[in-house]
Parts: sequence; structure tokens; C-alpha cells
Amino acid sequence: WSGLEADMKRLHDVAALTPAKKEHRKSPSAGLKLNLEPKSPTDLIPALTMLKGLYEDGKSRIGKLNVKEKDLKAQFEVKKTEHERRIQAIEVRIKNGTLSAEWRANETRDENRLWKYWERVRDIEHKQYHTYLKIQHGT
Repeated sequence: WSGLEADMKRLHDVAALTPAKKEHRKSPSAGLKLNLEPKSPTDLIPALTMLKGLYEDGKSRIGKLNVKEKDLKAQFEVKKTEHERRIQAIEVRIKNGTLSAEWRANETRDENRLWKYWERVRDIEHKQYHTYLKIQHGT
């Protein structure tokens, strides 16, 4: 252990002597040949191309968001039918006498608790969808 402790101390001392390197962040417009003082309409063509690309990218992202929202909504509907089927199964078991009233209360309570969980999940997903749309429309 003493050897390991000495190695750790040397490593700590070396790390303290070397200056931390700053990470240089590149500008998103680096590499683009934009004329910041346009004199004619042709000087604006690169900027127009960039803006059209940004617009098309935004449209594709909104399309993907809509597809994802549609899929999540369909999954929620499947969960809803499963929940209704389970509640009906509990009622059938109570009617045919294979389930006591106590067990019915427990099973119904548990199933309703799970259903409330999935309702909250869906509500959060839907709010996130609207938030992402607002962000995307803001670009």
C-alpha cells in the first residue's frame, strides 16, 4: 500500500504542475465564406443557402417529432386497452366466485395505480412534444 500511496502522490504532484489546456470551441459559421458587408444580391447567396438548409432541417425535425408523437400515442392506447381488459378480468373473476372481495379491492387498487402511472408518463411525453415543437419553431 505504501508504494501505491507514493505513486498516487507523485501523480498528484505532476498533475498539479501541468497547466490545464483550454478547449477552443469553433464557431458554427467557421468554414462558411460569408460576406458580412454585402454589396450586391449575389453576396447574399451563401447566407440564403444556409438559411434554406436550416429551414429544411427544421421541417424534417418537426416531421420526426410528429411521427414519434403518433407512435407514443398509439402505445398509450395499447396500454389503455390492456388496463381496461385487466379491470374486466377482475370483474369476471369476482362474478364467477374465483376472487374474493378483498382480493378484488387489492387487484383493482394495484391496477389503477399502474394506470395512473402510465397516464402521467403520457402527459409528460405530450408536454415534452409541445416543448420540442416550440423550440424547433423558434429556430
